[in-house]
Amino acid sequence: MSSADESKRNEFNNAIKQASKTMNETKNPDCLSSTEMKYQVQINDSCEKTMKWLIFRRLGFSTKGNCPVTIKKAYQKGDIGLLPRGGVAFPIFEKDQECVMEHGRVFCSLPLPLESGLPIHFNGHFALDHEARRSLYTDDQEGYHVVWNKHLLKDIIVPSYTTGLIEIKDLLGLETDSQVNELQLRKKLSIFHGYFPDFEKAKNDNFKSNKYAAFTAGLTAMKFQFSSPQN
Repeated sequence: MSSADESKRNEFNNAIKQASKTMNETKNPDCLSSTEMKYQVQINDSCEKTMKWLIFRRLGFSTKGNCPVTIKKAYQKGDIGLLPRGGVAFPIFEKDQECVMEHGRVFCSLPLPLESGLPIHFNGHFALDHEARRSLYTDDQEGYHVVWNKHLLKDIIVPSYTTGLIEIKDLLGLETDSQVNELQLRKKLSIFHGYFPDFEKAKNDNFKSNKYAAFTAGLTAMKFQFSSPQN
């Protein structure tokens, strides 16, 4: 990691500490302004394989004032003390590496035994099942935990994913005014499309809805034309 990226990461971690104090004082999940930062890291795995990652981290809900009432009441009662924070990690592939990651993992600081089916990893301050502490609350359960996880996916993870797609587009040199030949363009577009979610590979309904939202939001943000399939 470069010194500039390390400085940005430390600055963001300090912002998290301050946000925690603010949330404890206000008991209001909408009190934080949305902040996002990015940096690159290089990691060597146990097989001595080196991989570069583009990291996006976000603090504070993107749509301020739109937090579900169920979550607000849980905060006011002291039933929940989680921070609205999360992020995504995009693999940056070298020329000789396969340009698709089919086993995206879910993290809550530490890795959970869950695969999302996304071509990225994502991390969030999720509400975990109180018994195992290794799985997310899901639709077959009730209460503010489920609402929190859904809102975190929608308003933290998806916006970070969208921002990341735009950044990947720029890293690949796919600006509208760039000059590339047809063969290079096709190759770059193939790599770029590999970062988009494949709805059929979603592991559960929560991730299916998350992937569809990320897909449509990403296309809209990049001003591509998109239309839903007609019945």
